[in-house]
Amino acid sequence: MFLIDWEYARMNDPAWDLAYLCVEGAFDMTQEQLLLASYDDAAVTYGRLQVFKLLTCTLNALWGVLQEGTKGQQFFGSWTRERLASALQLTEDPRWTKWVAELK
Repeated sequence: MFLIDWEYARMNDPAWDLAYLCVEGAFDMTQEQLLLASYDDAAVTYGRLQVFKLLTCTLNALWGVLQEGTKGQQFFGSWTRERLASALQLTEDPRWTKWVAELK
């Protein structure tokens, strides 16, 4: 199976799309490892995926706050809190500094 994201057509780091897939698909660590093993790019490491998951969760949380504020939709409240909680959980992992260092 091939996943093709035509929205940005390779204008972004592949870890970005994989991170979104993992976050929105509620992948656990085993599923993330399987995804990375089947993805044919050694540059996308587990650590890189985690950093991009933090970025996507943070961006989603900010977007959710904006949506909730402008439209008053209740859906975004719980979704926004989930994304923010996920972002904070990622920063609490002791491997965080190692993952960020891998980006260089």
